[in-house]
Amino acid sequence: MLWNGNSDIDRYSRLPSMTGSTIDNLPNAFLAGCTKCASTWLWKCFVEHPEIYAPTKLDRINFFSIHYHKGFEWYRQFFNDLNGQKVVLDPTPEYIKDPLAPERIHKFRPDAKFIFVLRNPINRAYSLWWHQKRKGRINYNFNDVLERKEIGSFPLYDDWVVSGFYMHWLQGFLNLFPRENIKLMIYEDLEVDARQFVQEVFDFLNVDKAFVPSIINTKINVGKRKNTAPSLTQSIKRLVKPIDEYESGMDEHIRNELRQIFEPHNQQLGEFLERDLSFWK
Repeated sequence: MLWNGNSDIDRYSRLPSMTGSTIDNLPNAFLAGCTKCASTWLWKCFVEHPEIYAPTKLDRINFFSIHYHKGFEWYRQFFNDLNGQKVVLDPTPEYIKDPLAPERIHKFRPDAKFIFVLRNPINRAYSLWWHQKRKGRINYNFNDVLERKEIGSFPLYDDWVVSGFYMHWLQGFLNLFPRENIKLMIYEDLEVDARQFVQEVFDFLNVDKAFVPSIINTKINVGKRKNTAPSLTQSIKRLVKPIDEYESGMDEHIRNELRQIFEPHNQQLGEFLERDLSFWK
């Protein structure tokens, strides 16, 4: 069942007391999804824009998910240096997968704007796995997502596969916020034309879209083959290496199985966006 914004778990969603404070100088926009969809790169673009305030020391806060119990005075500390910027942005790409976040944010800021960057869910899952594998945070192979102990592992399936059912997770936001306040971007468009991509985001936020961030052609948090340094030309041309250049590739039968799993979800998203997403394969 899709999250419908109902208040069956309202006791977990209640707005913490603001102890006399107001919502002034707190976020009115959110980079709410997804991980491994250039969220860190986009956050750095926001930090550079003179009309946008985003925390400069971290690319996610997780207040409306993990830290909600700490209250708004804790949240406010991340925006103390605000200096008249028209957009105040909370960059937390994990919000998309927290079923409580939409209602919590709506109670706080019903006119909030949201940016979601969506990527081929197979490539996104593999990129995130490889990123964590390189950092030593996980010790299993990507194939284990579907094949661990021959019958699979639901926790792994939930983390790596269910997180790519985009329309499922977006529904909580779509049920509560005006459609015009939600910007859905496709990650692969960024790979084609980074400048046009970020201009479209700036336009949605109603800030100067002619501003060009200094990192416009820079890659950030990219998985790469060991002992292989990309040339400057390669770095500028590509924001992320293709999947087959990773040190350990995905088995083709796993990719085929994931295609079957994601196909109806991708089709649902494509119909919503009125866009052909058949290149997600």
